Amino acid sequence: ADGEALSAALPLRLQILDENGDSIDSFSTGTNSDGSFSFPDVPIQDDHFYVVTTFWAGIEQSSLPMTYNEIQELDNAILEFPLYELTDSLANVVANRGNLRIEFTDVNRMGVEILMELNYANLGDRIVLSNPNTEDAAAFTIELPVGAFAIAPEEAPDGTQQRFVPVQQVGIGDLQIPGIKDTQPLVPRWPNIMHISFFVPYENGAIFDMRFPFAVNDLGIFVREDTIFVDSNILALSENTETTSGRVYQVYEQVEPIQPGAAFAFTLLGEPTETVRPSPETTASSTRESSSGAILMVFIAGAVIILGALMLWLLRARQAEKREAA
Repeated sequence: ADGEALSAALPLRLQILDENGDSIDSFSTGTNSDGSFSFPDVPIQDDHFYVVTTFWAGIEQSSLPMTYNEIQELDNAILEFPLYELTDSLANVVANRGNLRIEFTDVNRMGVEILMELNYANLGDRIVLSNPNTEDAAAFTIELPVGAFAIAPEEAPDGTQQRFVPVQQVGIGDLQIPGIKDTQPLVPRWPNIMHISFFVPYENGAIFDMRFPFAVNDLGIFVREDTIFVDSNILALSENTETTSGRVYQVYEQVEPIQPGAAFAFTLLGEPTETVRPSPETTASSTRESSSGAILMVFIAGAVIILGALMLWLLRARQAEKREAA
């Protein structure tokens, strides 16, 4: 407590995990009066991970998984296991790197696909978690663009609980805003990475307004289509880059930090060229299908117009709300 060793003895457990994160063995012990501890007769496996856990401040806390060789490289080969109090404040959480990759491959059928990778860390001295030991336990929720659908977090390893969970939360009035929730506690100095994908309707343009509950310093936009442009006062076209798959993307870099709760907003404009489009032969082969398709397209176009108006209203309402607060 307050940086000093805990006076009361604590029960500790050592878990040995394989390369897939599955537990293959465990050992138990307790701390001495000075806070020191040891686990005798532990088998050494170079490709396995060792994790110490205990229950403290209302939750189970654990050390960073380390291999035997990594532990041997520590000062005097001694593993320090700090324990932390809890907080629900995100003041010391920051996203220091990330990107939104925009794909138009299935835009005619589904819309534009967004692949988001976000790296963030807790730089404070408390574990960030709200509502611990309840169904609502979470570190934070990110607001995704209005109209986002088919939200798909990266699959969790077999046998483990899904960390990132899609949610719907109430925004302005009764408007439901889609989001993604991180259900795991944010331990100080531990690296965190989020991978999710989602779709947004697109008809020659789309408005994006995302809200992060913590500061965002470096979130870039990757656009493969050279006929699509990003319009934003917080992003600037930087360069083209080629990924390992050989695809070339335009890169728009963030030019100023985004404060917690502020809008990470931009607009996509243009007609994509590399999309799934029906061939002339297919179009001419069935008049009835064409008629049905026309009716469907009218319906979709109307839905897109309504959704676009709704997104624009939300953006303006938030801006007005911000001006009133100022």
